[in-house]
Amino acid sequence: MTTFLSDEWFDEMAAAAAAARPPADLELRLEQEIIDGVSWTVRIGAGVAEFCRGGCDDADVRVVTDARTAEGIRSGAVSAQRAFLDGRLRIGGDVAALIEHRDVLADLALGTP
Repeated sequence: MTTFLSDEWFDEMAAAAAAARPPADLELRLEQEIIDGVSWTVRIGAGVAEFCRGGCDDADVRVVTDARTAEGIRSGAVSAQRAFLDGRLRIGGDVAALIEHRDVLADLALGTP
C-alpha cells in the first residue's frame, strides 16, 4: 500500500482522477487541507476530474483535518462522521454539494472524506 501523502500517493491520486469519468454536467471544486501544511484540490468539470497538490481560492467545498485523522478516515479506522462530530474534521463551503455528489466522489476513490 502506498504511504499516505507521499509523492507516490499524489501521483496515484492524479492518475485515478485522470482515468475517472464523472458526469459531464457536474462542476465541483473540492479542497482538502491537512493542518500540517499539505493540501490538494479535486476539480471536476465537463466530464473530467483533476487532482493536484495545493489549495484553490475558488473551492466549492473545503475540508480541513489533521494528518492522523485524514489517514484514519482513508484507512477506514475512523468514520468521517465521528471525526466531524468530535471536531477533528471541519467542512466549509457548499456542504449540500458535497452530500449531493458523495457517490461521484466515492467512485473517484481519491482519498477524500
